[in-house]
Amino acid sequence: MVQISKASHMGGRSSSVLRKFLAGLIIVDALIAIWIIAIAGNWDPRLLIGWAVLNVVIAISALAIIKSSSRRKGSSSLQARHTRYYYSPSQEEERHTRDSDDDYNSDFHRAAYITMNGETVKSKGEKLLADYFYQNNIVYQYERAAWTTGTRFKSKRMISKPDFYLPDYDVYVEYWGMVNTKDKNNRADYIKSMEWKMTKYDENKIKFVSIYPNNLDDLDRIFKARLRKATTTVADAKRDN
Repeated sequence: MVQISKASHMGGRSSSVLRKFLAGLIIVDALIAIWIIAIAGNWDPRLLIGWAVLNVVIAISALAIIKSSSRRKGSSSLQARHTRYYYSPSQEEERHTRDSDDDYNSDFHRAAYITMNGETVKSKGEKLLADYFYQNNIVYQYERAAWTTGTRFKSKRMISKPDFYLPDYDVYVEYWGMVNTKDKNNRADYIKSMEWKMTKYDENKIKFVSIYPNNLDDLDRIFKARLRKATTTVADAKRDN
């Protein structure tokens, strides 16, 4: 629900008073002009000066009204651009959106998703993952940057901001929520970006886990298996064998 502030009311009231004042001045101005025309060349010069001053006041009042109106429109536009609606989907809605979670909220006006930890995330899938980590006491950071490996001759560069970072495991978690989007062009671009990120992670020996929308119904089993695989070194694998 949008509430109109007291300042907005005051601005509107001031503008209304100015308009009425200007209307009164214009009526007076018109009457004086008629009078001057009626008495032809017998007017007092002081009357002419007064009439000129009145016209200046009318012009200033008109400019003030225009400025006030423009300022209120700008304020309304700014308020509309920065209005954000927060929405936490019910379990039933989450269940129906797990198969195709392609509704990321890149648009500022669309709904945001609030996690159990009180954070704002961009999609239902990210909310489900964050809530899963929270409920299972898995420490995570949302959208922490992943960097290339720096060398003596080459400085580090940011690759991207994966959805989650698990500091206790030194593992990033990417939720590829738009991989099944219905828009073919968007899907192709998204997959290309996804593959590029995966290549960069591998090149820089960055451990990561990929989660897809169709994994969310069996998240606990799938995530644990992929986390185990991501954190298992070659030495660990040989020792297990």
